[in-house]
Amino acid sequence: MKKQTNKRFLSSEELLILALYHASEKVDFNIFQRTNDGAKRFASILNQPTYKEANDIKWYESAKEINGINIHAAGFLELGDTE
Repeated sequence: MKKQTNKRFLSSEELLILALYHASEKVDFNIFQRTNDGAKRFASILNQPTYKEANDIKWYESAKEINGINIHAAGFLELGDTE
């Protein structure tokens, strides 16, 4: 997917992250202590999220392969929040 955007220069930090991404086989993105909607919205940026639960920990996750790199996104819910 290509989007037309305004031209801008990447910072050295963004270039570093991009270099690490291209050299990786798998990349994980996580956020913690989110509301149900916030966790689900984060995971849905990548793909259709799935609700998971284990050991009293609840989260939404999604995954997708992009150019041979496995990408995983997980949004963990605040303690006590439910689906």
